[in-house]
Amino acid sequence: MMVNVANRLKVLRAEHRLSQMDTADRASIPYNRFWRIENGYTDPTDEERQALAAVFGVAVSRVFPRRKVA
Repeated sequence: MMVNVANRLKVLRAEHRLSQMDTADRASIPYNRFWRIENGYTDPTDEERQALAAVFGVAVSRVFPRRKVA
């Protein structure tokens, strides 16, 4: 995941004027888990990806681009 996705999450949060806590609550993700996702320490599950995209009203691919298969 890492830096690109983390930056996208931060930008989307800022555009929607949401705190990390508000975003986590709206996505039904524990705050600590969201913090780790946004700061690039862990990858979100598919369900978390969908929930976060829904919070921002965008397609999942806008926040989480497809992973390249080696």
